[in-house]
Amino acid sequence: MCQITTDKYQTDPQMISYLAENGFLIRSPAKGIYGFTKKFEAIVQIIQDIISSCVENISGFEKLAFPPIMSVDSYNKTNHLELFPNLVGALCGYAGDKAQHMQMLAAQEENKDWASGLGSLELVMVPAACYPVYPALKGKLQAPVRKFDLLGQIFRNEPSDEISRLQSFRQRELLCVGDAALVDQHREVWLQLAPKIFECLGLPVEIVEANDPFFGRKGGFMAATQRQQKLKYEAVVSICSGREKTAIASFNVHGNYFGSSFDIFGVDGDFAHSSCVGFGLERIAMAVISEFQYQLDAWLSERNEKNWHGEL
Repeated sequence: MCQITTDKYQTDPQMISYLAENGFLIRSPAKGIYGFTKKFEAIVQIIQDIISSCVENISGFEKLAFPPIMSVDSYNKTNHLELFPNLVGALCGYAGDKAQHMQMLAAQEENKDWASGLGSLELVMVPAACYPVYPALKGKLQAPVRKFDLLGQIFRNEPSDEISRLQSFRQRELLCVGDAALVDQHREVWLQLAPKIFECLGLPVEIVEANDPFFGRKGGFMAATQRQQKLKYEAVVSICSGREKTAIASFNVHGNYFGSSFDIFGVDGDFAHSSCVGFGLERIAMAVISEFQYQLDAWLSERNEKNWHGEL
């Protein structure tokens, strides 16, 4: 295996230049926003196929798809705004008169802030693939657990020059809602499967205890609690050799937080528990490119020849 370990690729800008010049991504004027080419998507597809092979071996998953936006009403039932205000993305639209329109056009022509003339659409960008599922589950579950296979287009308002910190990215998420013991078991199963998935990809990952980047004073307490109760683990790996390892997957238990927030009840009548496992597809693909920089053709050829069904 050939990692990017030379001085040439020890900074994010150099890694971004490598990906752009070698036909993996397309730059945009906005930080953390890129287009991805067929060459990059071929790697993503293999990652998806390997994850899907695991899903196929575990019965009961329902495949769902949602748009990358959700209602403010549903969003307000979560504590996301309290704990992650720095990551929120809200949608705005025009509902003014002709005079306001002319003012906006004048501001645009002078390169001034024209967006202040817009008003809220009562929609927010989805911050995690599981968020749109909970409103649909309101009421009593008809089974001990329900499991969902999700692919979400996620937005987090953190513009950055770091190649692994995108504002818009894809998240493959496996969500489980229902009985507390079965929900916890769901996470444990994927904690055992994840090293095998990354072994198939050839990535030297490490599974570590972790916490979310909560905001503010209360966030520090929440982060400490999350670690003490082992509510979150992450799979980490080196993407750019000049920085710390990056999380490319997470394994989370939520207790009955979402159940109580959205009035979801288990078959026993108590609030349902939930857990989720999320794979960051762009980050994993970038880790593969970093690890197999000069052997990517061989990496692709070897894995395209495999039928991953039943492999894991």
